[in-house]
Amino acid sequence: MSTGSGSRTLFFFEKPSAMRQLQRFFKSPTTVCVSAEGHLLAAQEPGDVRPEWKPWRFEALPIVLEPIPTTPGKNRSGQSHRPKIDAIKKELRGVQRVIIATDPGREGSMIAWEVLEHLGYKGRVDRLKLGALDETSIRRAFTAMAQESASGERDYAAYLEALCRQYEDYHLGLNGTRAISLRLRPPAFREPWRFGGVQTPTLAILADLEQRIRDFVPQDFYKIALVVTTESGAEITLWHAPKDKIFDRAVAEQSGMLLLRGPARSASSRRMCAAPRPSCSPKTRSRVAAPSGSAGTRSTPRSWRKSSMTRAT
Repeated sequence: MSTGSGSRTLFFFEKPSAMRQLQRFFKSPTTVCVSAEGHLLAAQEPGDVRPEWKPWRFEALPIVLEPIPTTPGKNRSGQSHRPKIDAIKKELRGVQRVIIATDPGREGSMIAWEVLEHLGYKGRVDRLKLGALDETSIRRAFTAMAQESASGERDYAAYLEALCRQYEDYHLGLNGTRAISLRLRPPAFREPWRFGGVQTPTLAILADLEQRIRDFVPQDFYKIALVVTTESGAEITLWHAPKDKIFDRAVAEQSGMLLLRGPARSASSRRMCAAPRPSCSPKTRSRVAAPSGSAGTRSTPRSWRKSSMTRAT
C-alpha cells in the first residue's frame, strides 16, 4: 500500500504492536513509522516550575498555570520516555506529512498531537481512523481518509477538547488536593487527601449508596399467587408481582380475588390474566383454585440479594 511519491510521510501509532501489524502494508520507501507508549509527556509539578509552590501552603492557592508545562513522562517500569521522544524527533526531519494512526477518540488524538506540538512540527497532518487491523478495515480507513480533506483539522479540534479536559483536571486536582488536605485532613493522616474530577464524584456516589443502605428499613410486601391444577393433576403456581410493591395484606388479597374473578371467561383465560407467561396452552382445561395466599417477601436494599419468601397463613 503506497502513500504517494515525492514526499516523506510519517505514520504515528499509539502502540508498537499496532505499528508492527500495519508496517507490512507500506511499500513506499519514503514512508516511516513511529509509535508511542500511551502519553509520552507528563505535566510538570508546580514546585518544578516555581520553587515557592513546592511547600503546601493554603495562602498560595489557587495555583494557575497557562499553559501547563510538560516534561517527558515515564513508562510502567519507571524508565523515561525521553529516548522515544528523541527518536520521533529524529524521524520527523524532512517529513512533509504526518498521518496520525492512534486509537480513535480524543485521547488517541492527544497522544500524537502533544508530541508534534512539543517538537514544533508545522507540516501537513491527516487522521487515519482504524477500527480494526485486518486488511479490509485498513483499506476502508485509507479510503475514508482520502475522501476527507480536512481530517487533520478535525482531529486537531478533538485534541483541543482533550487539552481542555486535561487543563481542568490538572488544576482541579492540584488545588483541590492541597486545599482539602490542608484544611480538612486530620493530623493523624500523613498521606494527602486526593481530589479529582473523576475520583471525587465516584467516591461521593459510593458514599451516598452506602448511606442509603445503612438507612434502609426492611418492609414486608406481598405477591399474589394463583395455583392452577391441570386435568392431569399437575399444579402450577402463577405469581403476580406488580412493579409498585403491595405492603398491605388486605390489598393483596383483594387484588387476588379480582384477578381470579375478572369478567366472564374460561378458567384458562383467567389463568392467563393472572400470569404474564402462561405455563400451558389456553385450550387446556383447568381448575383454578382460590388464591392460596399472598406470599410475604422482605424487601432488601440491594437488588442482587436473594429474597427470602415465606407463605402467609
